[in-house]
Amino acid sequence: MKKQVYPILLFLKHKPNTVFLVVALVMHLFLWAYILWYIGPQDQQLFLHYTMFFGVDLIGSWYMVYIIPVGGLCLFLLNTVLAWFMFGVDRLASYFFLATTVGCHIFLGMAAYMVVFLNI
Repeated sequence: MKKQVYPILLFLKHKPNTVFLVVALVMHLFLWAYILWYIGPQDQQLFLHYTMFFGVDLIGSWYMVYIIPVGGLCLFLLNTVLAWFMFGVDRLASYFFLATTVGCHIFLGMAAYMVVFLNI
């Protein structure tokens, strides 16, 4: 017997799902806005990564900064789809996927802050 996918509107009706998705979406939009506001097209190379022990260890073009929000978008979409598919089987796993998205966006926000801080 083929397993049916949980309806998307019922998935979104559950309050924890909606809260996690809205928080992750707001964080993701803030991430895009923050990087677009401070980093634009330029001829200079930018510092892309910094470590406490070695200092700046990755330098690249301005468009390489956008890997951070693109990675966040991929993470957001993948975890949302996985949470939706898992919701009919195990709701706790679904909540875990969505909470992980929020947690990862916190770290992506810190990475974006450091990249902008290094280049201003």
